[in-house]
Amino acid sequence: MSSYLKDRDGKNWHDDEAFYLKPTFDGYTGLLNCIEHLSKDYTLNIHTLNHDLFFERLNNTEWLNGNLSDGFEELNSPYYGKLLHDNRNYMCRLSRYTGKYTGKIRFYKLHGSKDYYVYSGTQGNAFIPENYIKSKWGVGSTNFYKEKMDKDGNIIYENCWVNYHSDFLTGTSSKIIRYREPLLYKQLFKMFENNIKAADMLIIIGYGCKDTEINKILIEKFGKGKPCYIVDPFAGDLVKSFVAQIGSSAKLVIKQLETLKITDLNPKMS
Repeated sequence: MSSYLKDRDGKNWHDDEAFYLKPTFDGYTGLLNCIEHLSKDYTLNIHTLNHDLFFERLNNTEWLNGNLSDGFEELNSPYYGKLLHDNRNYMCRLSRYTGKYTGKIRFYKLHGSKDYYVYSGTQGNAFIPENYIKSKWGVGSTNFYKEKMDKDGNIIYENCWVNYHSDFLTGTSSKIIRYREPLLYKQLFKMFENNIKAADMLIIIGYGCKDTEINKILIEKFGKGKPCYIVDPFAGDLVKSFVAQIGSSAKLVIKQLETLKITDLNPKMS
């Protein structure tokens, strides 16, 4: 599936790209300016349904400046991935999901991601799902390990070889059923509901309004009367219908992300 999660240049991993400096980032300058502006005064809870890694790439820019928090932590993680390079094997420490979000820019991938995998530990002859980990470029899906101690106190690496693909949600009915899985998705959706309910402002970008469960949460939890902006340069009937359901406080912003300005989202800001 990863072959389908590519950007317009054909890339699906972005960890090798250099730090990007202002003043422009082709196609996304306006969005990045808005994120930087809003994060000065607000905590931004950014919820996405995308599986790709492009937004994480934006963290390595002067606008976000490494301040993106996604609930995964590499520090003290016992999980590793084996990377083969130039006929040598390297054990790379991998981030695992802790559910801790810090800083002003917080990122939640509600439908999973191209680099998310379930690590399953052994229990007798069975593999039991244990935690979500994030892979890195070059690490094969069966090359995940957990650092452990054997009975003599020596460090060993337990191999989780049952993984064969990354974990993200797709489809319609099957996707909705997985919203209730306790290991990750149930937690993410609970935080989504809480964040929407507590939000002072709702900004929706690039969402086609086709997910009935997401629509229900947005309408019921956010409520009416608070400012809501739906950014879509090609808004169709579904989007316009959703705007109407949100109520008179919702505004459709017909602009590209490149030219988006903070005043499009709140006239009082400048």
